[in-house]
Amino acid sequence: MARATRGVRMRVASAADADALARFACSTGPWFEQEVENHIRKDALARAERPQDDYRLVLFEQGAELWAVGAHRLEWLPLTDGSQAPMSHLAALALSVDVQGQTAPDGRRYADIALSGLLDDALRHRRERVAFALVALENVRSQRLCRRHGLVFETRAGPLRVRMTGRFTSKRHPPRPRG
Repeated sequence: MARATRGVRMRVASAADADALARFACSTGPWFEQEVENHIRKDALARAERPQDDYRLVLFEQGAELWAVGAHRLEWLPLTDGSQAPMSHLAALALSVDVQGQTAPDGRRYADIALSGLLDDALRHRRERVAFALVALENVRSQRLCRRHGLVFETRAGPLRVRMTGRFTSKRHPPRPRG
């Protein structure tokens, strides 16, 4: 993570996390929260275990508590000249109901800690300098969160979502060491 928060750990999910993911609760009711919760509970781990999907599932824990789940994958975005550009798609990010709207002991919002960690992991894992997220048009809180972290270029992505894209410098997110 860009700045470590005491006691917070981010790690890649494994088969041993299946029960915790199946119980993960992040929805307070809106359709877009239900969609993400269902994905995390039913599909995310299986997708992460298929190498051909290049879907990296990461968990955020504090002590023994799983408080956030995120995922990213490589996606090729078509450009106007007919070519394609590789981008890191921040495919999911969800905070447990217990920490939504809360701040960590260091004063930072848990949502900021999670998005910062997910974004850093995506940019280091793939070395792409561009990342994007698809956010429900109704999800104003997540749109503000994305803007705070540099995902600012917005385009419509169908009738229900906006694509928020950011370009990141290697100085902010240095490449992951080889080896």
